[in-house]
Amino acid sequence: MDILQLAKDALEAIQQMQPGIESAAKVTTALTTIGSTGVKLLERGKNLYTYLVGRLKDGEAEKQKPTTVEPKEDVAILVDINRRLLQDVAQYLHTQGIDANLIIVTNDPAYSSQVRFLSVEDSEEWETLVQDFNQAINVIKHTVGSARLHFFLSTPLPIAFGLGSVWGTVDEATVYHWERGTYHPVMNISRQLRQ
Repeated sequence: MDILQLAKDALEAIQQMQPGIESAAKVTTALTTIGSTGVKLLERGKNLYTYLVGRLKDGEAEKQKPTTVEPKEDVAILVDINRRLLQDVAQYLHTQGIDANLIIVTNDPAYSSQVRFLSVEDSEEWETLVQDFNQAINVIKHTVGSARLHFFLSTPLPIAFGLGSVWGTVDEATVYHWERGTYHPVMNISRQLRQ
Protein backbone atom coordinates (compact mmCIF):
# COMPACT_ATOMS: atom_id res chain seq x y z
CA MET A 1 0.00 0.00 0.00
CA ASP A 2 1.35 3.41 -0.86
CA ILE A 3 1.17 6.51 1.31
CA LEU A 4 -1.59 8.07 -0.80
CA GLN A 5 -3.90 5.15 0.01
CA LEU A 6 -2.76 5.33 3.64
CA ALA A 7 -3.86 8.99 3.80
CA LYS A 8 -7.21 8.22 2.17
CA ASP A 9 -7.86 5.36 4.60
CA ALA A 10 -6.77 7.52 7.54
CA LEU A 11 -9.48 10.10 6.82
CA GLU A 12 -12.13 7.41 6.82
CA ALA A 13 -10.77 5.76 9.97
CA ILE A 14 -10.64 9.02 11.94
CA GLN A 15 -14.23 9.76 10.98
CA GLN A 16 -15.23 6.28 12.17
CA MET A 17 -13.44 6.90 15.47
CA GLN A 18 -15.29 10.15 16.12
CA PRO A 19 -18.40 8.77 17.85
CA GLY A 20 -16.27 6.90 20.39
CA ILE A 21 -13.49 9.44 20.77
CA GLU A 22 -14.31 10.29 24.39
CA SER A 23 -14.01 6.71 25.63
CA ALA A 24 -11.05 6.01 23.34
CA ALA A 25 -9.27 9.07 24.67
CA LYS A 26 -9.45 7.75 28.20
CA VAL A 27 -7.46 4.62 27.42
CA THR A 28 -5.50 5.78 24.35
CA THR A 29 -5.36 2.22 23.04
CA ALA A 30 -8.18 2.36 20.53
CA LEU A 31 -7.07 1.36 17.06
CA THR A 32 -9.44 1.84 14.16
CA THR A 33 -8.62 0.04 10.94
CA ILE A 34 -9.53 0.41 7.29
CA GLY A 35 -8.03 -2.44 5.28
CA SER A 36 -4.39 -2.61 6.32
CA THR A 37 -4.31 0.99 7.65
CA GLY A 38 -4.45 1.58 11.38
CA VAL A 39 -5.25 4.85 13.15
CA LYS A 40 -4.56 5.11 16.86
CA LEU A 41 -5.42 7.99 19.14
CA LEU A 42 -2.06 8.59 20.84
CA GLU A 43 -2.96 11.55 23.02
CA ARG A 44 -5.95 13.68 23.82
CA GLY A 45 -5.17 16.99 25.41
CA LYS A 46 -7.60 19.68 26.40
CA ASN A 47 -7.61 21.17 22.87
CA LEU A 48 -5.40 18.86 20.76
CA TYR A 49 -5.84 15.35 19.41
CA THR A 50 -2.84 13.32 18.24
CA TYR A 51 -3.37 10.40 15.86
CA LEU A 52 -0.81 7.83 14.67
CA VAL A 53 -1.48 6.58 11.14
CA GLY A 54 0.35 3.63 9.61
CA ARG A 55 0.16 0.21 8.09
CA LEU A 56 -0.78 -2.61 10.39
CA LYS A 57 1.98 -5.07 11.20
CA ASP A 58 2.06 -8.10 8.88
CA GLY A 59 -0.83 -10.38 9.62
CA GLU A 60 -2.57 -7.83 11.86
CA ALA A 61 -5.12 -6.82 9.22
CA GLU A 62 -6.53 -10.35 9.21
CA LYS A 63 -6.91 -10.50 13.00
CA GLN A 64 -10.25 -9.69 14.55
CA LYS A 65 -8.71 -7.02 16.80
CA PRO A 66 -5.48 -5.64 15.32
CA THR A 67 -3.36 -3.84 17.88
CA THR A 68 -0.23 -2.38 16.37
CA VAL A 69 1.03 -0.17 13.58
CA GLU A 70 4.24 -1.18 11.81
CA PRO A 71 7.10 1.12 12.91
CA LYS A 72 8.87 3.15 10.20
CA GLU A 73 12.26 4.86 10.02
CA ASP A 74 10.52 8.09 9.00
CA VAL A 75 7.57 9.79 10.67
CA ALA A 76 5.78 12.83 9.26
CA ILE A 77 4.22 15.00 11.97
CA LEU A 78 1.40 17.15 10.64
CA VAL A 79 0.47 19.99 12.97
CA ASP A 80 -2.85 20.82 11.41
CA ILE A 81 -4.73 23.85 12.72
CA ASN A 82 -5.32 26.27 9.80
CA ARG A 83 -5.57 24.00 6.76
CA ARG A 84 -5.90 20.28 6.15
CA LEU A 85 -2.45 19.00 5.22
CA LEU A 86 -2.91 15.25 4.93
CA GLN A 87 -3.39 14.88 1.17
CA ASP A 88 -0.66 17.38 0.26
CA VAL A 89 1.84 15.83 2.67
CA ALA A 90 1.02 12.32 1.44
CA GLN A 91 1.52 13.47 -2.16
CA TYR A 92 4.85 15.09 -1.28
CA LEU A 93 6.11 12.01 0.60
CA HIS A 94 5.00 9.78 -2.28
CA THR A 95 6.83 11.97 -4.81
CA GLN A 96 9.99 11.96 -2.67
CA GLY A 97 9.83 8.20 -2.06
CA ILE A 98 9.66 8.66 1.73
CA ASP A 99 7.91 5.71 3.35
CA ALA A 100 6.63 7.20 6.59
CA ASN A 101 4.06 6.78 9.27
CA LEU A 102 1.96 9.87 9.83
CA ILE A 103 1.11 11.63 13.05
CA ILE A 104 -1.70 14.15 12.85
CA VAL A 105 -1.85 16.76 15.60
CA THR A 106 -5.08 18.74 15.30
CA ASN A 107 -7.61 20.74 17.26
CA ASP A 108 -10.45 18.95 15.42
CA PRO A 109 -11.05 15.42 16.74
CA ALA A 110 -13.02 14.49 13.60
CA TYR A 111 -10.39 15.98 11.28
CA SER A 112 -13.27 17.24 9.17
CA SER A 113 -13.07 19.48 6.14
CA GLN A 114 -14.41 22.34 8.28
CA VAL A 115 -11.32 23.88 9.91
CA ARG A 116 -11.72 24.95 13.55
CA PHE A 117 -9.97 28.32 13.79
CA LEU A 118 -8.69 29.62 17.11
CA SER A 119 -10.39 32.63 18.69
CA VAL A 120 -8.20 35.72 19.02
CA GLU A 121 -10.26 36.62 22.08
CA ASP A 122 -9.31 33.43 23.93
CA SER A 123 -5.56 33.51 24.67
CA GLU A 124 -6.00 30.62 27.11
CA GLU A 125 -7.00 28.38 24.18
CA TRP A 126 -3.76 29.25 22.41
CA GLU A 127 -1.62 28.59 25.50
CA THR A 128 -3.44 25.33 26.23
CA LEU A 129 -2.78 24.20 22.67
CA VAL A 130 0.97 24.66 23.16
CA GLN A 131 0.83 22.86 26.52
CA ASP A 132 -1.10 20.01 24.88
CA PHE A 133 1.58 19.86 22.19
CA ASN A 134 4.26 19.51 24.86
CA GLN A 135 2.44 16.47 26.27
CA ALA A 136 1.78 15.08 22.80
CA ILE A 137 5.39 15.40 21.70
CA ASN A 138 6.53 13.35 24.69
CA VAL A 139 4.07 10.61 23.74
CA ILE A 140 5.18 10.86 20.10
CA LYS A 141 8.88 10.51 21.01
CA HIS A 142 8.10 7.48 23.15
CA THR A 143 6.01 5.93 20.36
CA VAL A 144 8.35 6.49 17.39
CA GLY A 145 11.71 6.08 19.13
CA SER A 146 14.63 7.06 16.93
CA ALA A 147 12.65 7.60 13.73
CA ARG A 148 13.57 10.58 11.52
CA LEU A 149 11.00 13.31 12.12
CA HIS A 150 9.55 15.49 9.38
CA PHE A 151 7.41 18.46 10.54
CA PHE A 152 4.68 19.96 8.38
CA LEU A 153 2.90 22.92 9.98
CA SER A 154 -0.33 24.69 9.24
CA THR A 155 -0.68 26.92 12.26
CA PRO A 156 -0.98 30.57 13.21
CA LEU A 157 2.48 32.10 13.74
CA PRO A 158 2.12 32.51 17.52
CA ILE A 159 1.32 28.79 17.79
CA ALA A 160 4.32 27.90 15.59
CA PHE A 161 6.52 30.01 17.86
CA GLY A 162 5.09 28.31 20.95
CA LEU A 163 5.55 24.85 19.45
CA GLY A 164 9.16 25.66 18.59
CA SER A 165 9.72 26.89 22.14
CA VAL A 166 8.44 23.60 23.52
CA TRP A 167 10.35 21.50 20.98
CA GLY A 168 13.67 23.31 21.46
CA THR A 169 16.85 22.10 19.77
CA VAL A 170 17.47 18.96 21.81
CA ASP A 171 15.77 16.64 19.31
CA GLU A 172 16.47 16.63 15.60
CA ALA A 173 13.83 17.12 12.94
CA THR A 174 13.35 18.52 9.46
CA VAL A 175 10.80 21.32 9.03
CA TYR A 176 9.04 21.84 5.70
CA HIS A 177 7.63 24.96 4.05
CA TRP A 178 4.70 25.01 1.60
CA GLU A 179 5.31 27.13 -1.49
CA ARG A 180 4.25 26.93 -5.14
CA GLY A 181 2.08 23.86 -4.61
CA THR A 182 4.62 21.64 -2.86
CA TYR A 183 6.71 21.27 0.27
CA HIS A 184 10.37 22.16 0.64
CA PRO A 185 12.67 20.92 3.43
CA VAL A 186 13.90 24.31 4.62
CA MET A 187 15.29 23.79 8.11
CA ASN A 188 17.02 21.08 10.06
CA ILE A 189 16.39 21.44 13.78
CA SER A 190 19.34 20.40 15.94
CA ARG A 191 21.72 21.74 18.55
CA GLN A 192 23.71 23.25 15.65
CA LEU A 193 21.18 26.08 15.49
CA ARG A 194 22.44 27.40 18.84
CA GLN A 195 25.98 27.96 17.58
